Amino acid sequence: MKANWHYYIINTSNQENLRFRIISEGKDVYFKSPEIVTIGDGQKAYRISSLNTEAIEETYDFTLTLLNINQESSRLVDRLPFPDPNSLYENSDGEMQADIYIYI
Repeated sequence: MKANWHYYIINTSNQENLRFRIISEGKDVYFKSPEIVTIGDGQKAYRISSLNTEAIEETYDFTLTLLNINQESSRLVDRLPFPDPNSLYENSDGEMQADIYIYI
């Protein structure tokens, strides 16, 4: 099954000057630029969405890395978690979606 992947980056450490980017190593997976959204508990988050629908698997043979491109591409998270097949849901547009929350 394929779904849109949405990573929600929540800055709990109140770091400043963050510009996020997700890069893929081992497979061509591309992500949109971050957008600021408000999540269910009222916190602000940066949502980074996959450019295309991506397969949801039990295991993956590539890695995703979260970078702060404001600081010479410093790595914030070396290996982002992947969506769990049990976390999929259908959004209001009838598309399958997977949300992943990352607290830094």
